[in-house]
Amino acid sequence: MSKTRLSVWLAIGAVLCGCGDSGAGGTTIGPAGPVGPAGPEGKSGNQAPALTLFTPQVAFAGRTVSVQISGGGTAFSGSEVIDFADVAINTDSVSAGSVSNLRASVSIGPSAQVGPHDVTVVSGTDVFKLAGGFTVAASLKPNTLTAPSVGQGGLIPYDVLNVDYQASPFSSGFRLNGGLHTVSQTSLSATRTVGMGLADALIPVGAFGYQASFVDPVARPITYTTDPADSLSPKATARTATAVTLTVALPGQNFAAPLSDNLYQLSTSANDQVLFGQFIGLGSAFAGGNVTVGAAYAGSDGKFGGGQLVPTSANLAANTRTMLAYAPQMGTGYIASWPTDFGGGAVAQYGHSFLLSALTGTKLALTEPAIPDTAAAPLATIASLAATSPNFATDGQADFAGDSDFIRFTAAAGTTRLYVQVVAPGASVQLVEHSSGSCAAQVSSTTATHALAYENTATPAAQRCLQVVLPSAPKYPWPYRLIVYAR
Repeated sequence: MSKTRLSVWLAIGAVLCGCGDSGAGGTTIGPAGPVGPAGPEGKSGNQAPALTLFTPQVAFAGRTVSVQISGGGTAFSGSEVIDFADVAINTDSVSAGSVSNLRASVSIGPSAQVGPHDVTVVSGTDVFKLAGGFTVAASLKPNTLTAPSVGQGGLIPYDVLNVDYQASPFSSGFRLNGGLHTVSQTSLSATRTVGMGLADALIPVGAFGYQASFVDPVARPITYTTDPADSLSPKATARTATAVTLTVALPGQNFAAPLSDNLYQLSTSANDQVLFGQFIGLGSAFAGGNVTVGAAYAGSDGKFGGGQLVPTSANLAANTRTMLAYAPQMGTGYIASWPTDFGGGAVAQYGHSFLLSALTGTKLALTEPAIPDTAAAPLATIASLAATSPNFATDGQADFAGDSDFIRFTAAAGTTRLYVQVVAPGASVQLVEHSSGSCAAQVSSTTATHALAYENTATPAAQRCLQVVLPSAPKYPWPYRLIVYAR
């Protein structure tokens, strides 16, 4: 390339790139512009201590969960106090994984408020708060089209879904309790239960929630609950119980309409009494024994739970059904009764009289000795089973499946009828009567679920034997209660 051509190309490049200084042939740099407004203040290098994370953020009422709390700029030591502004939520234990991490076991009671909760952590002199950091959810949901209504101490159908079915599916033994108690279960699956419930005699007027507690197949106690604020929650209405005078028959009783029941109020004068109630002159609906009378007893709190849903035994020849109930505390009590077909109608069909007595009982000890009882060596012996004093036991216990407790007894002179009740909520119950004190000559065998009522002809002055068995229970040992009475 010639020197002339090279010079030309260099000149062009200098022009295109603006090369050169502010002197000859260059571009002149203008004066500096005005200073702009100040920007926002940046964050300090030292952040204020705070909670940053609570996990899990949602848990069901009636559960115990392990939680983790993270913070920034904290100095956790494991001595922290955690509060949820709800007396039904309690912290069982706290430990520190680091100065910025806590682990805790939290028990959420069935009555915990459903919805978000603020989490407050007190660490020494520091108080940290995470607004809405933890939410309590309901594990049950009503499955109805409209909110049902029930009078105090009344019957009400229920249909409930299990929201927690993946971790805690429904299984055998599941029954509602709390303000509403299962008296009949139509269907039960992992996700849904349908049945008939009995409301407490003094359940507060207004909307109330469902609640259930039972022991699952792997012996875990599980509690379920609904949100009382759910628009489909049942509503209780006020109801006045019929007053009963002990030993005075109350004629003209009737289950007048389907799903109707009778609610009675009584008063006992001593502790540890046994209630003996008879439904006399039953209408045609009860003929043959296919339809029976269901019953329940509640103390002064009006709650029918605690194993107080009791069946009745039958004397078909006398057209009478009989209930027994243990009343531990003197004072006001309540009895509800209903036909087990949940029907109702004319007096000729569902009419009857009701007669109630209260007898001071004799406590029977059924605590298992070091050497288990046998048919030849019974657990307890009742020397004279008298009409004036029923025997009751509150400490019965089946130690394993098929475990038998033997009770030898002799009915007192003048008695003609034997009555027995075994209550073991959540378990299968079997009662065998033997015609001899050796407990080796079977007269009859009766099996029921949760509770069993039995009656038979008494044989005064002859030694006989009862055999109590709990062949199926969620776990062992499993408690039961026993009443034995001759009249």
